[in-house]
Amino acid sequence: MSALAAILNIDGRPVDRPLLARMVEAARPYGPESAGIWVRGAFGMGSCRLEMVEPRPTEAHPLVDGEHGLVLVWDGRLDNREDLLSRLAGVETDTGPSDARLLLDAYRLWGPACLERLVGDFAFVLWDWRAQRLLAARDPLGVRPLHYAVVGATCLIASRIDQLRQSPHLPQEINDGMVGDFLAGNLDNPDETFFRGISRLPPGHLLEVGSQGVRKRCYWAPDWDRTISYPRESEYADHFHSLLQQAVESRLRANHQTGLLLSGGLDSRAVACTIGELDQEKRCLRDAFTTFTATLDHLGSSAERRNAELVSKRYQFVAHYVRGDSTWTFTVDDAMPAAWDEPLEGMYVGMVQQLMDCAREHGIRVLLTGYGGDLLLAGSYYYLLDLLMARRWPALREELSCYSFRFRWWLIFNYLARPLIFRQPAGDLGYRLPEWIAPEFARRIDLKARLRAQRPARGRRRPSQQAEAEAISLAHHSNRMLWLQSEGLRHGLELRHPFFDRRLFEFLLAVPAPQKIQQGCPKALLHRALGPVLSETVCEEPGRNGSPALRPNEVRERAQWAAGFADPSSAALGYVDLPALQRAFRRYLDGDHSLKYALARTYRLELWLQRLFGNRTLSEKGRAVVSARG
Repeated sequence: MSALAAILNIDGRPVDRPLLARMVEAARPYGPESAGIWVRGAFGMGSCRLEMVEPRPTEAHPLVDGEHGLVLVWDGRLDNREDLLSRLAGVETDTGPSDARLLLDAYRLWGPACLERLVGDFAFVLWDWRAQRLLAARDPLGVRPLHYAVVGATCLIASRIDQLRQSPHLPQEINDGMVGDFLAGNLDNPDETFFRGISRLPPGHLLEVGSQGVRKRCYWAPDWDRTISYPRESEYADHFHSLLQQAVESRLRANHQTGLLLSGGLDSRAVACTIGELDQEKRCLRDAFTTFTATLDHLGSSAERRNAELVSKRYQFVAHYVRGDSTWTFTVDDAMPAAWDEPLEGMYVGMVQQLMDCAREHGIRVLLTGYGGDLLLAGSYYYLLDLLMARRWPALREELSCYSFRFRWWLIFNYLARPLIFRQPAGDLGYRLPEWIAPEFARRIDLKARLRAQRPARGRRRPSQQAEAEAISLAHHSNRMLWLQSEGLRHGLELRHPFFDRRLFEFLLAVPAPQKIQQGCPKALLHRALGPVLSETVCEEPGRNGSPALRPNEVRERAQWAAGFADPSSAALGYVDLPALQRAFRRYLDGDHSLKYALARTYRLELWLQRLFGNRTLSEKGRAVVSARG
């Protein structure tokens, strides 16, 4: 795990070495053990590293291949090493090369096309000084972050936004368009960041910088039209099981103790069971495997702990439990928001932070998660519309009969009648603009037109496929993944997500909808593949994990929001109409819970503005100008 930094002056001017040093130093608070800088003429790069995969004490970083004129800074892990080594058999290479060295060998043979052959989580910057070309790339699923800025004839690249903000030549102004997106609930812009002049390199993209300027291109994108068809249902489950084992095993390769964020849900339990079923040799572990679970025992929900305990006892894992009962949605009594490059929408992140603290205290440096399972495995209720449009009446009747009477009619109205009567496309992503967005601000950035332009393209063959494609497309660019990785780096941890393995991801995209949701059962494929090992666990107790159990936290939440929304000197003024916000908050207190997530985003934006920028003014155009660098 590394934080990368690079500067290239396209006009040939010497690199500002002190600026590069500041960019590298800006990553030090997040826990790196070593740092290095390499500068030659108009180009320089550096990195701070936490070596998680293989110890290479003699391998300095940046990695310099003087014979072939290549320099590399690398953040990542390659999961198809054996395949790459076999294809590179004719290329002179080290015995047991590191992942970074293996990338250099692949680039020597295939050039930029090597990216299409890489499987793993990675971001890197490579300088080919013979071709006078800089390449920067990010893995297909966007697990590792990478950002860039172009200022005149200078291109700056870094893992984190706060590293780029060390440059005195960037405008240091908030990107109002992203603020509007955030308040409206559009959280997944693949290119823009909350700072003007700083861009995000999208997943699966390559940035090329040279004498011809800066060019960004896509080297990998999801194939939404590919469909897998097997003659027997068991073949889907067998294929899924083998890919999940491969994804988990790849993420256990580490030279530090590894653990798992284990909830009571199916996804992380599936990862735990997969680890438990692996041969001891394949686990690559020096000590007993360790799990970390947040519990809600004192709020009346015991199934979370019970499910985790059953898995841990079955495989003799060392289990640690963190009290999540008192964890409020936002941590406001410390400086955590200042560690976020951008405001975060996610709710109840305090428990994740506590779990990371616990993992670090117990010597864990690599954490696996079940992140992405809900997205890729749950399917879409629009599979009912698929059946209707195909006139498969008996199958539709049988599927509807699997649901309770009340829920059945809710499904019929929302997923059958509404799309046909109102011509609402599957997975419609119309954004409901909060009434408290300041009208002048919304007009100035033309917020409605901006949101329309960012909707994913339509055109999938089946409604369920369209809905899944839109949901996955949004999550593919989501800032939630970036927050997880950033928070992990802040704790000195590397987070790994088996369900975001490219091979597994591509398979699940191509699986037909009935394999994911069937006879009223979401994640049917997961149940069939791991049924025997999951059968010993229990489901969440009905009615025990809803709002009644979390009501004590909501009381604290409302009190914090009331204080924040009453402040006439709110940092979000200019973006938010405070009286309208206060009226909406009163409606929320009176029981309109549909406002909760929009209010939460507004409060999170307020926290971020206060903590990260503190002393700021509004320019004549209404932009928030940072008066002191974070």
